[in-house]
Amino acid sequence: VARVLRAAAHAMPLFCDLGANKGYWTTRAAPLFDRVIAVEAAQSTFRDLKDNVGGLDNVTLHRAAIHAHSGEVMRFVNTHLSHASARLDEDTPTGAGDWVEEVDTIVIDDLVPGGPPALIKLDVEGAEIAAIDGAARALADGAVLIYEDHGNDPACTVSAHLLEDPAMRLFAIEDALVPMPDVATIRARKTDPGTGYNFLAAREDSPLLDRVAQGF
Repeated sequence: VARVLRAAAHAMPLFCDLGANKGYWTTRAAPLFDRVIAVEAAQSTFRDLKDNVGGLDNVTLHRAAIHAHSGEVMRFVNTHLSHASARLDEDTPTGAGDWVEEVDTIVIDDLVPGGPPALIKLDVEGAEIAAIDGAARALADGAVLIYEDHGNDPACTVSAHLLEDPAMRLFAIEDALVPMPDVATIRARKTDPGTGYNFLAAREDSPLLDRVAQGF
């Protein structure tokens, strides 16, 4: 992720940290981009995010859940084990020490203005496909997406969804951007079922994709 940020630095004005957690990437992107939008759903984590990015004039914060439609209310369970284990309320029963929160939803296309393409980091705890469906216009504008395809998903569900668009190109992030033409190639990369693997996606005609590739 750091390599992609450096490659895109000062090329385009906007970085979106969606699923920002406590602001690790938000604070590192702030000096590199004219504007940073950070979105976090969990209330306690959002408070930490707000504390950590206080004073950064070019950062805009939203407590919201990235999804396919704006203005809905999502219920999710925060587990006492970790925020990274959050899940939708209807998926499994709430355990001892867990608590349910409600948060409004927002789509990527309502966050990202039309015009120059944005660099978007997406880490939304299993809601990636809904989030991508809400980013149709941003991706058509040339946005570059950093997303996670987890090692415990042999179907590579998120990547397979992106590859349904014949104009979309996927890459592994290494010393260069390594093309990932199909699900089988991505599956072969994911050797550890306990690891989330970062990949990059953009339409083949994205000028920001060209800039990132040249910056490696």
